[in-house]
Amino acid sequence: MKDIDKKEQRIRIILNPAAAKGKAARLKGTIDRYLKQHGIIAEYIETQEEWHAAKLAKQAAEEGVDIIVAAGGDGTCNEVANGIMAADLPVDKRPKLAIFPIGRGNDFAYVCEIPKRVEAFCNLIIQGRSRNIDVGKVSGGLYPEGRYFLNGVGVGFEPMVTMKASEYKRISGIPSYIVALLSIIAHYPAAVPTRLEIDDEVHEISTQQISVCNGRRMGGAFLMGPDAIPYDGFLDYLFIDRPLSVGMILRLVMRFLKGSQKSHPYVQSGLAETLEISSASEDLVCHADGETISKGCDSLTIEIESSAIELICTI
Repeated sequence: MKDIDKKEQRIRIILNPAAAKGKAARLKGTIDRYLKQHGIIAEYIETQEEWHAAKLAKQAAEEGVDIIVAAGGDGTCNEVANGIMAADLPVDKRPKLAIFPIGRGNDFAYVCEIPKRVEAFCNLIIQGRSRNIDVGKVSGGLYPEGRYFLNGVGVGFEPMVTMKASEYKRISGIPSYIVALLSIIAHYPAAVPTRLEIDDEVHEISTQQISVCNGRRMGGAFLMGPDAIPYDGFLDYLFIDRPLSVGMILRLVMRFLKGSQKSHPYVQSGLAETLEISSASEDLVCHADGETISKGCDSLTIEIESSAIELICTI
C-alpha cells in the first residue's frame, strides 16, 4: 500500500452521465463541492458515446494527468482502464486510476472496497492511498487485437445472462440479472465442446460455463471467483467439466451466490497466467467486465499483466 505524494496533483474525472439512470450526472456538483472544500480542484469530462471514456482516458494519460477517476459503472471503469493501457507509457508513468462506483453492478469497486457514498469516495481521493493491481486482457471475437479487463471474463451461460440483463431499461441491479437468468433458462443453451489450454495443461470438455477472474464478483451478486485477488499476478479460473441439466445449473447458481461452487464435483478451478479457449463451432459467447466480447466465436486468449495499473484504494 502506497501513500499519496503531497505535491499538487492533476485530477480528471471521466463521468458517464447516463450511469444509474442519470444519477451520476446529478452527483457531479456534490463531488466538486466536497473536493473543493479540501483544496482539490478536479477537471470533469462527460462521456457521450460508447468507447468515449477509453479515448478520454488515453488522452488524459498522454497529457500527464496524475489521477483519472472513472465515475460510472463497471463499463466506464473498463473503458478508462483500456484507455490508460492504450497510452504508450511505462507502468510507473501511467496515471493512477480511481473509481467512483455509480452503476448497475459496481463489481470491481466492491472487490476493492471502494465506497459508493460521495463523502467516503472523496476522502479516498484526499488520502490517496494506492496499490498496483493486475489487469487482464482477452483477445478474440470483436477484439482480435485484445481488450483489457479489471474484474473478469465469462464464457457461456453467465455472459448470456449478463448480456440479457443489459438490455433492460426499466430494471437494474440484481433484479435485472434474476429476470435475465429466467429468460435464458427458458431457452437453455447446450454445452459447447471446448478445448481449454491453461498454461501448459490441456482439457477437452463439453461445458456451459468458464469463468476467468481477476476480481471475485460479477453480475452484482455472483461470486464467480470467490478466492480471486486482483494483485497476486494470477487469474483465477473455474469451469464446469460436463453438460448440466437445467435443474443442476440452477443449483450451481445458488452456489455461485455463496461462493461455494469450488467444492462441487463438476467444477474445476485453479490459477493461471494464460488461458486459450477454442471450439470447432463458433459458439463461444463471452463478456469482459460486462462488455460484449463475442456473441459467438471459435477462439479466445486470456492473459494477465501483473501490477499494470496503480489503483487508489485501501485494500
